[in-house]
Amino acid sequence: MHTVIQVRPLHNAYLISVIYASPMPCTRALLWKHLTECHISQNVSWLLIGDFDEVLDQSKKKGGRPVYMLKFLSFYHFIPSANLFDLGFSGTLFRSHLPKT
Repeated sequence: MHTVIQVRPLHNAYLISVIYASPMPCTRALLWKHLTECHISQNVSWLLIGDFDEVLDQSKKKGGRPVYMLKFLSFYHFIPSANLFDLGFSGTLFRSHLPKT
C-alpha cells in the first residue's frame, strides 16, 4: 500500500509504503522490482515500513538454518538502488523474548 503525504505550506510531498512481504522468495523478488519501479516514477522522499521477511545479516536471525546469501540478494541490491537505508529499530530484537499473554 502506498500513500503520498503533502505538508503545507511548504508543499513537500512524502511517499509512504507499508510492506508485508511474502514468505516466498520469488514473490519477494517481484516486490523489490515493483518497488524499484515505484521509486523511479516518484520524485519525493520515500519511507518504507513493515515486514520485509528478509535478513541481511546473520546476527539479526535467531534459530533455524543459517542465512543463505543468494536468497536475499535481490533485497540486498534493492536497498541502494532505491536510495534507501535502514533506520534501525528500538525494542526487543527477537519476538520470542516477549512475555506470553
